[in-house]
Amino acid sequence: MKAQEQLYNLTENMKNLSSKLQNDVKGIDSLGLVMTTLEDIRVEQAEIDLKFDPVLDMYSLLDTYLPGGITDKEEIDSRLLLKKKWSDLIEMAETKQRDHQKEQAYHLKVLKMDVKQLVNDVKDFRNNFELEGPMVAEITPKEASDRLKRFENEFELKEAIYKVNKRGEDLFGLQNQEYPALQKTKKEIQNLNKLYHLYNQVIETTSSWEEQTWGDFDHNQIKDWEEVILKYSDNCKRLPIDLKSWQAFKDLKEKIENYKEILPFIKELKDSAIIKDRHWDRIIELSGKELNYKQPDNFYFHELLNANLLTFLEDLEDVIDSAKKQEKIEKQVNEVKEFWDDAEFAFKNFGTRDLPVLLGSRVEEIQERLEEDISTLSGLSAMRHVGPFKEEVAEWQEVLSEVDSNLSLWLKVQILWTSLESVFLSGDISKHMNAEAKRFTKLDKQWCKTVMEKAVEQKYIKACCSNEIIKGVLPVLQDELEACQKQLEIYLSQKRKEFPRFYFVSNPVLLKFLS
Repeated sequence: MKAQEQLYNLTENMKNLSSKLQNDVKGIDSLGLVMTTLEDIRVEQAEIDLKFDPVLDMYSLLDTYLPGGITDKEEIDSRLLLKKKWSDLIEMAETKQRDHQKEQAYHLKVLKMDVKQLVNDVKDFRNNFELEGPMVAEITPKEASDRLKRFENEFELKEAIYKVNKRGEDLFGLQNQEYPALQKTKKEIQNLNKLYHLYNQVIETTSSWEEQTWGDFDHNQIKDWEEVILKYSDNCKRLPIDLKSWQAFKDLKEKIENYKEILPFIKELKDSAIIKDRHWDRIIELSGKELNYKQPDNFYFHELLNANLLTFLEDLEDVIDSAKKQEKIEKQVNEVKEFWDDAEFAFKNFGTRDLPVLLGSRVEEIQERLEEDISTLSGLSAMRHVGPFKEEVAEWQEVLSEVDSNLSLWLKVQILWTSLESVFLSGDISKHMNAEAKRFTKLDKQWCKTVMEKAVEQKYIKACCSNEIIKGVLPVLQDELEACQKQLEIYLSQKRKEFPRFYFVSNPVLLKFLS
């Protein structure tokens, strides 16, 4: 109900004003509260009837037209006592006003004394701040941070007194006393807080990183650390320019820049696929510090930082670059090894006896791969970073050179054998070249049994080309088969002399005629 609501608001307002008036005046703040309340009452007095009359009129109408009238006792009492309570409040305000006039001179005198005292206190405070504060030269950042907290607490007390005095000055209509030294100190403390907040944040963050073991973090975490350091770097750049001459700023900037510089290298060192024991041993040699890298759960990040990596960054970069190149070298060497450890011959059947011989297309593939891998190994052997693989590369150069040499010899022997097999093992020519036919029969047995049967059984190219028996037989077969070839050419030359028309046909055609 509107009448009830307005009655309640008027009653509560009077209670509130009465409560404020009853406060004891113990200082400027309480004095100000009483003076403000008295002023509020004076303003309210001018228009109180305009607030009371509508409410009382509404209740008169309710008494006339509401059946039974208002029955709530508290509401009835509030309505009947409304004007009396206001009269009592006015009387209390007049009494308080008289008392206040007696106390006002006293509080004004105290205020002036407090202002004078604060002027002296601020002067002493500023002197102490300049002589013993956080901006004193040649103190450590930690000492400066501790001093800042102490002087900040003292400043807050001075500022609180200043605010109380200002309220008193405003209350009595006095000119506000200025404290330029206090304002200057406030600005410097604010700037210092920005600096040391960032400084302490950086120290806390990096200290937590440095206490982690090598096994606690991975490549991705280091990326996160880089992002955090970049954020700190940006915040450092945004600090006020007048801070940049302070030691804490210099230390902060140096720590951030050091982390920005070293973290990319730490990220590289974390790649265990590239960084091997030999690279860690080289870092130990460069730093002169023992690093427990073989036990990552007992190797702390701060140990690595304490190795002063920043003092030999170029050498560290060379170690990492060498590791990357060696990883590529190792990969190429392994590709060569894996191929030739598994590479096999392919065979086909030859002649009426269906004897196995090397498949020509497969031999061509093998020779192309041999040429490629020999060239690769030759290039690797000349590289600066081949050191750890030098013996292995040289060994495989020797192996592939042997395979190349023996395969070429093998192919020559196969060509000789295939061209002579049908001549000396069948047809009339073998009857006319009986000695050579007997010799070839012996060579044929060696070729089929000693060479090709072992090749089919063994299959693997490297093993076949390094087989001592095959290596020993192939040169003999070549010499003997070339001797048979030479005797055959002598025989054909004689036939051409007997029958000049044979000069006009090739050896294969002539052999068919003679067979």
